[in-house]
Amino acid sequence: MQVRGGYVAPVEGVTFDVYLRAIVPIGALFSIVLWLGNTAYLYLSVSFIQMLKVGLNAEISRLLLLPQCSLRSVFQTFHPSTVGSCCS
Repeated sequence: MQVRGGYVAPVEGVTFDVYLRAIVPIGALFSIVLWLGNTAYLYLSVSFIQMLKVGLNAEISRLLLLPQCSLRSVFQTFHPSTVGSCCS
């Protein structure tokens, strides 16, 4: 793509067939995921959704720390008696 003087040249190679095979399925699947995800919120209570939000942040933080841990400490993390002692 080349931009000169406010003109953007059209992208070559994106035909209608490529659009139907590559872009439409991704858009369709993404819309299904959004629809199902939003539908799930109809059946959850507000307090449970708030707990999920807090728990998700803690889980992401824990998963970001996992590559910094040794293999032995990772296995200890998933043992019920040592939950939370990932990098000790």
